[in-house]
Amino acid sequence: MLSLSYSTRLLLAVLLWLGLYVMGTNLAWWLRTEKPGKIGRVLKFCKNWSVRLYLGEALRVLFHLGPPYLVLLGGWASPADLGLVGHDWISGIGYAAGIGVGALALMIAVWGQRAHLLGRGDPTRKPMWVQQAQDGWLVLSDAILLEVGWAFCRAPFVIMAGGYWGPYVALLTVALAGALNAGTRAALDQQGTREEIVLTASVAVVSTTLYIFAQNLWLNIGVHLLLGLGVLGLQRRFDKNAPLAVSGQ
Repeated sequence: MLSLSYSTRLLLAVLLWLGLYVMGTNLAWWLRTEKPGKIGRVLKFCKNWSVRLYLGEALRVLFHLGPPYLVLLGGWASPADLGLVGHDWISGIGYAAGIGVGALALMIAVWGQRAHLLGRGDPTRKPMWVQQAQDGWLVLSDAILLEVGWAFCRAPFVIMAGGYWGPYVALLTVALAGALNAGTRAALDQQGTREEIVLTASVAVVSTTLYIFAQNLWLNIGVHLLLGLGVLGLQRRFDKNAPLAVSGQ
């Protein structure tokens, strides 16, 4: 029987997870349009009921939290590999404060300039992510689910490539999986949807950098939440105070 090392088993689990992501997202993209015939009616029925039962949200939670839980339960990874335990909180909080505040200031400056240039008169100009995240719960769920998923992806690369290069190799691997998603590529071509992708990619870089110094998943979630709420709050303030854009401009 073939015996795999600890890091190899974990790497295979991550690659399988990313492969399922690529296949699942591309299948969802193909199914976005109505299909003819009986199959099309069945698919439409399933999609309607999935929306009513919040199956999409449930699958997203299961997909991001299920595999990390299973590898921890099966002993394929330790809590320390995912940044759950073994922290130096004093230095970690210092790194999180420095990196988080610096990144927040930069992101607010860039996002604020974008909002100022586009104005608020045309609701189609508002990023779809901002429209969906008005109550803040989407920001919180994104912070938890994405950070757990990224920590899961980082684990084998940190073990195999070290605490500096490993996180960046994992980031590139996740970016490659995202680039293979047809929906992501299409969203990058449209104003209103590309902003969420750019924001998520920016937060991923910040998260990776913070993990190199702190190796603390809890702090990563906190900084991710801070950045998301900061951008959301800026957009809300701008929508409230900015003058309406002149029609036709």
